Amino acid sequence: MTAAVLALAALGEFAHAYPLKVGAVAPDFSAPAGDGTQFKLADYLGRKPVVLFFYPKDGTPGCTKEVCSVRDAFPEIRKFDAVVAGLSYDSVESHQRFAAKHSLPFPLLSDPDGAIAKLYGAYRRIFAKRITFVIGLDKKIAYVDLAVDPEVHGQELVKVLAGLSAEKSR
Repeated sequence: MTAAVLALAALGEFAHAYPLKVGAVAPDFSAPAGDGTQFKLADYLGRKPVVLFFYPKDGTPGCTKEVCSVRDAFPEIRKFDAVVAGLSYDSVESHQRFAAKHSLPFPLLSDPDGAIAKLYGAYRRIFAKRITFVIGLDKKIAYVDLAVDPEVHGQELVKVLAGLSAEKSR
């Protein structure tokens, strides 16, 4: 009996170890944003493509490159009517400072206990995994990037969204 309980506990630790796959229904969530608003995924699901990018930590070199890359590509991303949100375990206050310092035009969402990261399979104990999901109009995961290159992430998102847009118009 004890072995079974320990095995189930261990399974719980790894239950969210694998990211959602393309075709999975995107789990709904709500989270506080650094701009003081409450981001509700349900407000956008089925209406707009949604980009969710999990990143480890505000202010670190790689994460700064990543958010700035997305910021720089944001005018092109908006052409696809996409919603973009970055997520990390950082506090709302940390996100406010980070977003202001880098003039980010998209919200950074606070996931302090990793609950959203667990839903999407981006959870690690100390920092979220660097993973990006693009959710299509069908409310399903249309794209997953497990090997995000922070320096060109924004341009990669433009390519992905262009591909989704082309598929939609067929």
